Amino acid sequence: MANELKKGGLFLKEVLNRLKGDDSEAKAAKIARKALSSVEGQIASLNSKKVDQENELEDAEEALSNAQYPTEVFVSNQTYVDSILRAQKQVDEAKDNLEATNKAIEYFKGLLEGF
Repeated sequence: MANELKKGGLFLKEVLNRLKGDDSEAKAAKIARKALSSVEGQIASLNSKKVDQENELEDAEEALSNAQYPTEVFVSNQTYVDSILRAQKQVDEAKDNLEATNKAIEYFKGLLEGF
């Protein structure tokens, strides 16, 4: 709880400076709690998403390996090459998605530290 108050201290002061009226301090405290909760919730959600994306990347890398090194004789050279290209595309997309999620996590952690 003390850590949450420390994190919210700067944010609370900023909101107080922006508000006018009799209940400005109470309103600012409420806004600060909601903002902190929102950002912390976003970080938690992104961390969960990251775990799923890491699993997707592992699966895509395994599929690429299976495409490159088939255990059955393939009939068409083009089919073999196309399966590798499709699998590589899935790996690339999974890496891009994971990278975007990692950047978003870092962004929101920085935002939380700024409060």
